[in-house]
Amino acid sequence: MGNQIASLVVFSVLLVGCASSQTPYAPATDVGDVGYSESQLSADRYRVSYTGKANTSLELVQDYALLRAAELTVAQNYDWFEVVDRTAIPRLEEENSARAAVELSTGTTAQTRCGLIGCTTT
Repeated sequence: MGNQIASLVVFSVLLVGCASSQTPYAPATDVGDVGYSESQLSADRYRVSYTGKANTSLELVQDYALLRAAELTVAQNYDWFEVVDRTAIPRLEEENSARAAVELSTGTTAQTRCGLIGCTTT
């Protein structure tokens, strides 16, 4: 379980390290602005979006959306997330070239271990 969280953090750091300095990884300040945003759809379901600049590749925009999903999962103390829907929209506008959104479900994993003295759940 700790390995999964460590993997998410390492994955996040690697994605940020590969990113171009011209494409900021930061929250969007307004609708349609460059950056990420998320909205909670239910107790364990979120929509995460990232909008890129004109020179941002669609692949990087999708990676940033997944990066934000991983960060949100860890911040909400969940162990995993599952992409349940994915949308990528190439845009021809001068300001923004691509937008990616993922819908995800999150969850935790519980393990019960029993020994001679009793049981523990993690």
